[in-house]
Amino acid sequence: MKADTRVYESLFRMSKAAAEWIAHSVECTLDARGQYLIALSGGSTPLELYQLFSEEPYTSDIDWTRIVFFWSDERCVSTESPDSNYHQAMKTFIEQLPVPLGHIHRVLGERGGQAAALAYEETLLRYADSGQFIPVFDLVLLGLGEDGHTASIFPGSPLATFENKLAVGTQTMIGETPSERVTMTPRLINAARTVIFMVSGEKKAEAVRATLKGPNDLLHWPARRISPQSGELIWMLDSAAARYLG
Repeated sequence: MKADTRVYESLFRMSKAAAEWIAHSVECTLDARGQYLIALSGGSTPLELYQLFSEEPYTSDIDWTRIVFFWSDERCVSTESPDSNYHQAMKTFIEQLPVPLGHIHRVLGERGGQAAALAYEETLLRYADSGQFIPVFDLVLLGLGEDGHTASIFPGSPLATFENKLAVGTQTMIGETPSERVTMTPRLINAARTVIFMVSGEKKAEAVRATLKGPNDLLHWPARRISPQSGELIWMLDSAAARYLG
């Protein structure tokens, strides 16, 4: 997998580098195009980044009024659930910033996976350029699971499931309990100008190695499906997550 791989000594250093990169990217993009489309990820790894965004200098240096927020995936839970990626980002930083409500596009997970995916796709299509059938995100943030999943694209997910869609409903098992979710598809993610994976922790080191250095096994290591067509792919890793890269 061809990627710009960057390793940091700690999660904080990685989060700080990501915050600086995003602040610069927003500034350059707003000068050129007037708005910035970003898809956020869930999980514990991006929380430090989100916390930085709620503090100076980022609260003042970034023009939050022209950023449009989406989520790369979501669980089909209440917006007040601590398992909601939307809830996590809103409470950590978005609610504290001057982001117009019309610029916040959550997944309507309470409708169930299939209905929520259809509604999300309709919203996404509104941001496609005239004459185009797919929006181009300025940035998609992603994480990586210990099993190699990214967003809610899990090992064993058939490739054909995602070929012609922008968002789909998926299911995985949490212990013995099924978890219904909605995810952006590789088709949509790979159209982005930049995709950044943020990965931390030794437990994810083998998934990082297999994804970046292993055979091209798209079924067992679905994060390998993320390869932007003409955009930039950046992997930001703390030293624990990068330990098997050599």
